[in-house]
Amino acid sequence: MNSVIIETLRSTPSPRQLAQSIESLRQFDEREIFDTLFFLSVRKQGDGLPVAYAAVALEELNPKCLINLRQALEAILPEWDISIEEVVFYLMRQFGMKAMRSTQLEIQASSNLASIEEKRLNTIMYWAKIWVEEHQTDQSAKTI
Repeated sequence: MNSVIIETLRSTPSPRQLAQSIESLRQFDEREIFDTLFFLSVRKQGDGLPVAYAAVALEELNPKCLINLRQALEAILPEWDISIEEVVFYLMRQFGMKAMRSTQLEIQASSNLASIEEKRLNTIMYWAKIWVEEHQTDQSAKTI
């Protein structure tokens, strides 16, 4: 993880200034942005890490996902805070609902998930459905 990216987010004084901090992250290469923001945004909140800000920046900057969807979902399951929907929205932009659904089923069929991981996987799909609903509404509004 890039410590400068983390410190930029950590030193953001309030959500109002977050857009400015995110804009400053555009100077980093896409790999650094992905590696730092994705893996930070799926961690447990606390420990002074800007987990929520990282998730907002990840969705906003939308770097190419450098791991496959199964790896991404499996990275989310251990610690992800289910209130941070931006991680799921990012994955939806990268992979789409069909891939999310099939990967969810694949993980459920082939993994021995702990109860909390099963709940997180179901919550991921909950947020994915909300993303689809919001974007279908956006598409309808554009055609009217």
